[in-house]
Amino acid sequence: RLFGEFVQLKVSLEKDRNYDSQGSRKIVGQSSGSGLGLNLVMKFVSRMGGHIWVKNCEHGGGAVFSFCFPKGVESFCDEDGSRADSSRHLQAHDLSKEDASALRVLVVDDSVINQKVIKRMLERLGVKEIHLASDGLKALEFLGSESPVELPNVILSDLNMPNIDGYELIRHIRQMNQYEMPPKAMACSADWTRETEQTCTDAGFDGVLRKPITFTVLRDFLAETATADAELNED
Repeated sequence: RLFGEFVQLKVSLEKDRNYDSQGSRKIVGQSSGSGLGLNLVMKFVSRMGGHIWVKNCEHGGGAVFSFCFPKGVESFCDEDGSRADSSRHLQAHDLSKEDASALRVLVVDDSVINQKVIKRMLERLGVKEIHLASDGLKALEFLGSESPVELPNVILSDLNMPNIDGYELIRHIRQMNQYEMPPKAMACSADWTRETEQTCTDAGFDGVLRKPITFTVLRDFLAETATADAELNED
């Protein structure tokens, strides 16, 4: 159960955002976890054919988390760390260099690590224009400073962030009149529940990319987006 999928209740999450474990009020903008970290770790390890376990320490010394991978794991894993699957590659979408270079992507996430991982995958896919924002407020400040021609046409946003979360961010974006053509906006979440997916679409997202986001999933999404944009331009 420790590695299972779970999320904080809204009341608990709001309390956790505002107060630390000692009951003191947090500094404004200090981020808080959503309770999905261990489940993500388990998924990463499992995709590479490994195992993860936990052992309690004696005398209240906490816990030790350990994992192992089979020898030669690199020989049967894709570039993104997921298991190789020939049938999946047959169904993969192509993303040409021309299509990739036409994409302007804004990544909104309060985790620097998540930002770096997504940015690196985008660069490997050939995307030249990549912008990063640590929360919804910074994203809106960036969007407000751009001209209509330079606005991002793809937005990848986390949901649980300080200041302005992903839900409020997309509501603001959908009300912006700078866009001649609305951007493709995807929520990035490790919460795989249908309720969260419905809440995202109701707020204005076009869909949800499930964390951990793999290289293949990101490539296919961008390829589909580029194809849809090309068809709209032809019309």
